[in-house]
Amino acid sequence: MKYAILLILVACFSSCIKSIDMDAKEAKQFFGQLDYIKDPARRGKPFLVDSVVYRDDLILEAAKMDELNNENDINYIKGQIASSRPVKWNVDLFDSLRIVKSSYIDSIRQLKKFKYNLIYIKLSKPYYSKNKQRCLIYINHYCGNLCAFSGVGLYKKIKGKWTFVRSYFGIVS
Repeated sequence: MKYAILLILVACFSSCIKSIDMDAKEAKQFFGQLDYIKDPARRGKPFLVDSVVYRDDLILEAAKMDELNNENDINYIKGQIASSRPVKWNVDLFDSLRIVKSSYIDSIRQLKKFKYNLIYIKLSKPYYSKNKQRCLIYINHYCGNLCAFSGVGLYKKIKGKWTFVRSYFGIVS
């Protein structure tokens, strides 16, 4: 009986959140300005792992902090999380990355241990505030031994350009 009531409550709660799909045009503009992708100091194109990373727990916690801590934005982000279904990245969204399967990255890492400076990025989809002026994204950037970052980045649109503001839950090596 308890489980039936709990199941009904979960179903009611999840049905109150409007599912919001990712807008491809918006995402392409955002990714085109993302510093981890367009770093001019980097030689060559890094790899982007084709599977979208889902760290909804971290995205939601970051949304509850600082600038995004208002009910409208949090509910809007919950709607984007609710629409999270398995997605593979495609080349249409990225001009400067080579998209590869995770298994390809694993095979290179095993073959060329410590001899090859493998650079790859894993990304979540971007989660926007309701007014589309702020965006959260989970980034896992690997550029070699003792060269990595993982965490949620907050970006703000300033004069039409996406600008990095701060990171949450960041791990750097």
